[in-house]
Amino acid sequence: MQMMSFNSMGILSRSKSPKRLRNIGSILIIVLWVTAGLVGLALYFSHRVKMEIRAADARVASLQAEQAIEGAIRYLKEILAEYEPGEIPDVSTYLCENVPVAEARFWILGRDTNSWQIGFTRPVFGLVDEASKLNLNTASAEMLMMLPHMTSDLAASIVKWRGESTSGTIVGGVDDMTYSQLNPPYRLKSAPFETVEELRMVYGINMEILFGEDWNCNGILDPNENDGEVWLPSDNRDGKLDPGLWEYVTVFTSRAKLW
Repeated sequence: MQMMSFNSMGILSRSKSPKRLRNIGSILIIVLWVTAGLVGLALYFSHRVKMEIRAADARVASLQAEQAIEGAIRYLKEILAEYEPGEIPDVSTYLCENVPVAEARFWILGRDTNSWQIGFTRPVFGLVDEASKLNLNTASAEMLMMLPHMTSDLAASIVKWRGESTSGTIVGGVDDMTYSQLNPPYRLKSAPFETVEELRMVYGINMEILFGEDWNCNGILDPNENDGEVWLPSDNRDGKLDPGLWEYVTVFTSRAKLW
């Protein structure tokens, strides 16, 4: 029903009924809710698409990194094939820094083991002779005692971890009972080491003993590795890099067979 009325100028006009006004208001509210829902859906799908794009980019980057690693391995195999077993090629005869593989690149992070007393400010690139290191699976406790930060108990514990007993002048070490009382408890492995990092499982060996001042293993004396007790790792602030056991041991060599 429409209502007739006169406005301020005396002109007859029609006004809408209260019921119709209520209907229009209800429709407006519904439209606003639908609009808000559509905006929400648009934002959701926009965010979803962005996340999918990021995931795809990450997947591509991962594949590129894998191909770069595979390319580096093949390249180094070709280089080493030109030398006699046990020979290490001179670093000037091959590429080892910022080497392109398609759209990816690789670096061969090495060490200048003759200059540990220098406070390195940039990485050293090149191959490292693993055979020059002490093998954790074959070294005796007496050999391990020659390493920095080593004690007789630690040396004996390393030998026991791989399932052997100590002999000679080095005795001690912990047994399976000690490991069972840790939190969380675990068992003495009694098997060869699979990685150097596995030393962290041996009772008594901490990050300082294993990695020294070079916790990120980049071969550089970073600012936090030469600031005393300000930031981890703990260091003596002497301007020299203490690499810890990690630089002196390996699990990737084997004894030569003599026939």
